Amino acid sequence: MQALQSALVKDIYQKGGETLSFMGAALSGGMLLGAFLYPFLAKRVAIDKALLLCGILNGGFYLVLAGCALIAQNIFFYPVLGFSSLVFGVSIGYLNTALAVMIMKAIPIHYMSRETGLANALCLAAVPATSFLVSAAARLVKVPALLTASGILFLLIMAMLKVSGKLNELLPDDSKAGRNEEKWN
Repeated sequence: MQALQSALVKDIYQKGGETLSFMGAALSGGMLLGAFLYPFLAKRVAIDKALLLCGILNGGFYLVLAGCALIAQNIFFYPVLGFSSLVFGVSIGYLNTALAVMIMKAIPIHYMSRETGLANALCLAAVPATSFLVSAAARLVKVPALLTASGILFLLIMAMLKVSGKLNELLPDDSKAGRNEEKWN
C-alpha cells in the first residue's frame, strides 16, 4: 500500500498531501487503538477468528482504496477513506500485537534476540524489494486494478487458510475443540 499510496492519491484521487496526511493519521490512530484493544479482544475472541477477521479487513481495505477512485470528487470520499484507514489501522495494530504475543509464547527466551533481529532484518529488506516489484507492476497495470487484484488475492488467501484449517493450528492445544480465553490474553 505504501508503494502505491502517493500515486493513488495524486494521480487517481487527484488530491494533495493533505489526503496522505489524513490517511496516515487515521491509520496511525487505528494502529494505536488496535494495540490498545488487543488484551480486551483476546479474552473474548479466539485467535484464529481474530486473524481471519483481520485478514478480511485488510483485503477489504485494498478494495475500498480502489473503489474510492469512483467517489474521489464526492462528499463521501473523506469519510469512507478515513473510516477504512482507521479500521485498517486497528486491524494492523491488533495483528502486530497478536504476532508479538505469539512469538513470545513460542520462541524460547534465549533465542528471542536472534529471532527479533532476523525478523526485523527480513522485514526491512523486503520493503525496497516489494516497492520495486509493486512499482514495476504499476507501470503495467493501473493502480486501482492493482489494488483490486491485491485485495482479491488477500481475501482468497484468507479463505484458503480458513478452509484448509491452517488458522486452527494457531489455537492452543487445549482449545482446539473450543476456545481457551486464559491462554491468549
